[in-house]
Amino acid sequence: MKNLIVLLVLISSLISVHSQEKQNDATWAETIAFLNKYKSNITEIGTFGHINTYKISSISFENNKLMVTVDYGQVGRGKGILKKVKDMKYYADLIGLTRVAEIGENSGYLQIDFNEKTTYEGYIMDLRNDKTEYEFKKDEGFSWYILGFDSPEVSKTSEMFKRYFKSLKHLAYLAKKKREKERELRGDKF
Repeated sequence: MKNLIVLLVLISSLISVHSQEKQNDATWAETIAFLNKYKSNITEIGTFGHINTYKISSISFENNKLMVTVDYGQVGRGKGILKKVKDMKYYADLIGLTRVAEIGENSGYLQIDFNEKTTYEGYIMDLRNDKTEYEFKKDEGFSWYILGFDSPEVSKTSEMFKRYFKSLKHLAYLAKKKREKERELRGDKF
């Protein structure tokens, strides 16, 4: 009888702890709200590591989409990459967010991966071909972006960088749960 009581107390305490953990998890909307509240800490976006990045003029996490606009007239940095952009917009479906990882040691950059290619549109001037006019391009991008936290107060070791990293990882977890639920609703097993 004594063993049964101990067992019941142990089981009820485990259930209570599990319930508290689930209760403390932020929802999709709360996570998006946090990302939007501190979005000014993200200063760069890129596609090939932090070698080819552009300064961000605006960024938003809304309607299950990540939308980023790049400043006018910037020249992309990188090996063999010489292009100016204006009104360049990058889009990604946040439901497709699969992974978030730090890049390098103390770099202040995060890589965010998606299960599908992202899209972009805007005006590009390729400086390698002696072009002097912008051409409008709209196309599929990559299945990842690099987000740079370039300001001194938001480095890899800062509290805000850690909080943003944690919130993006949590968003990837929630996105996985949303994809699983959508798959179940369709009746797909895989």
